[in-house]
Amino acid sequence: MILEKFTVPGLAHHSYLVGDAGEAVVIDPKRDVDDYLAFAAAHGLEITAVTETHIHADFVSGVRELAARAGARAYLSARGDYAFPGFEPVADGDEIPVGALRLRVLATPGHTPEHLAFVLEDPSRPEAPLGVFTGDALFFGSVGRPDLLGGAATDPLARALYASLHDKLMALPDATPVYPAHGAGSMCGSAISPREASTVGLERDTNALLAVRPLEAFVERITHDLPPVPDYWPRMKRENALGPEVLGALPVPAPVGPQEAAWLWTEGAVTVLDLRPSQAYGEGHVPASFNVWVAMPAFSQWVGWLVSQERPLLFVANGPADVARAVRELVRVGFERFAGYVEGGIDAWRAMGFPVETTRQVDPDDLAAELAGGRPPLVLDVRVAGEWAADHIPGALHIPLGQLPERLGEIPAGRELAVVCGAGNRSSVAVSVLERAGRLEVANVRGGMRAWRARAGARSPVPS
Repeated sequence: MILEKFTVPGLAHHSYLVGDAGEAVVIDPKRDVDDYLAFAAAHGLEITAVTETHIHADFVSGVRELAARAGARAYLSARGDYAFPGFEPVADGDEIPVGALRLRVLATPGHTPEHLAFVLEDPSRPEAPLGVFTGDALFFGSVGRPDLLGGAATDPLARALYASLHDKLMALPDATPVYPAHGAGSMCGSAISPREASTVGLERDTNALLAVRPLEAFVERITHDLPPVPDYWPRMKRENALGPEVLGALPVPAPVGPQEAAWLWTEGAVTVLDLRPSQAYGEGHVPASFNVWVAMPAFSQWVGWLVSQERPLLFVANGPADVARAVRELVRVGFERFAGYVEGGIDAWRAMGFPVETTRQVDPDDLAAELAGGRPPLVLDVRVAGEWAADHIPGALHIPLGQLPERLGEIPAGRELAVVCGAGNRSSVAVSVLERAGRLEVANVRGGMRAWRARAGARSPVPS
């Protein structure tokens, strides 16, 4: 047997390939599927089946893409609202063959109504499962959130999740390895553990949410203090239910000369996305562009959350390699229209005399001096609630980055702003959002709270 995990760090998403006797099945695939195909070919496997635990909300499913590219059969939940043809519906107790092994289907509603788990078994030893793929029902140290459908659906889904966890997943042998669809950093659950491996028994002993009983207490606990839902998630669910277009290959944006790029920008035909780090963006950028550094851990999440898909994206980048990286990550969250990238980058744009804006980058020492002066800036902290609660600069205004576009009216007019996050990356995204809204008296705090703490002699790390 071969079992390989594929991880998308920015989305904290895990997918799996299980191979046996020359056949393979892929579980919860991402949309860019070339690495599954390459791995299968390198190991003499034919991908014969592809499946997913549920209709995902945080990324575009690769089920249709991989089934088409590999000639595989797609198996999807019979309870799912899938609106495309060509898949085989499966339900509790069904089996998906893979070589001499099988995936036994467990209906595990709760995170979503159609949610499934898959128990990997050797039919000659069904009492000793080789693993269970739990999707977003059970994570390491946490469980799935039941609120994605919203409203009146949350309470019954929380109750269904409780039954799925205790009657289905915890009924498996303690030694059964657990393979979830997400890890630490995903907003599909709260406080997911960063550990790399687990078993049913380890989760039973250490997962605090599994210890919450009775049912009513669990429902109360699981429906409170959940992470925010990014704005693009409902769109992802709709796209995955309708069936994402089969791309065949990743788009390859072409270079666009600065004159043509400037015309597209002037006509409002594109959205400019600057992929460079905050310092480079601050030194000069196309006005009204978004700045999301392509090397940020959650690059695709922030673009998906804050950038509209109404117009094609025109990139400003340090080179074609960054553009290719951006395209791969953005296709995963539903972006498919790319106008290209500015040939020669911001230097070529500037050389043609086209408008360029700059953004001040302020160090913590300088910020401290300004805060002690006669006209201090207003510090805007765009970290999440837990980071803010741990510590923050006195007098700062707290608006998490994902909420910034709809809460711009809460920021007092006429004040210079100094925007801070964990390490200076999210704050630069926020700066670009503010500048697009006309707030040009804004500075990015270089190094963020990590640098602010270091200035004060603190040692505890701050997430970037």
